[in-house]
Amino acid sequence: MQKMSHNNAKQNNPKKTFLYFKIFSIILIIVLIISISFGCKLKEKFLKIFNLKSSQTTQETSGQTSLQTDSQQNVSKNDSENQGGSSTSTSITETNENKNKEKVKIPEDIKKLIIEADKYYNDGEYSLAKVTYRKAEIAIKSSNLDENTKKELIDSFYKKYLNSRDIVDSSRIHYANAMQLQYETNYKQALEELEKALKIYPKYKEAQEAYENLKVLMGLSK
Repeated sequence: MQKMSHNNAKQNNPKKTFLYFKIFSIILIIVLIISISFGCKLKEKFLKIFNLKSSQTTQETSGQTSLQTDSQQNVSKNDSENQGGSSTSTSITETNENKNKEKVKIPEDIKKLIIEADKYYNDGEYSLAKVTYRKAEIAIKSSNLDENTKKELIDSFYKKYLNSRDIVDSSRIHYANAMQLQYETNYKQALEELEKALKIYPKYKEAQEAYENLKVLMGLSK
């Protein structure tokens, strides 16, 4: 009996082993299926996270670019406004200056003096031109005109005034020398000095008269 039960036990062991192997295989297959399924889900989750981060990065980059563009536009706009304001300010200033110039009225007596002095100068009457320019300068300086207008008026004729003065002064020196030489009976030298005076200032009346008188004295008059 014992032998039979022992033989039966040996026969049952392979069956049990096969059953255990089958169960183990089933469990292994189930584990593999679960692992594959879990791996796919994990991969999908990872891809979602990666895509989300990529989207956020793209949005941030886009936002920064938009901010930079807006900032540049604002700067350009401010520059344009500043330039426009500066241009407007300059235009207003120039307009005000032009209006001030238009409002400035030159007194008639000053105008007449300048016109009269210019006529004397152009006619070669340098002595009268010098005196009249000087009167105009005094009248301008004592007027109620603003300093810029005074300067502009005086500058308009001051070179002619200086030129007139130099011509008159130089011719008078030669005239004075001629009178001294004539007194000393150095008639020839006196005549030369008078000629120099008249060359500088042809309408010098005193020199003209002295020249004609000296020529008569020297017997040179026709």
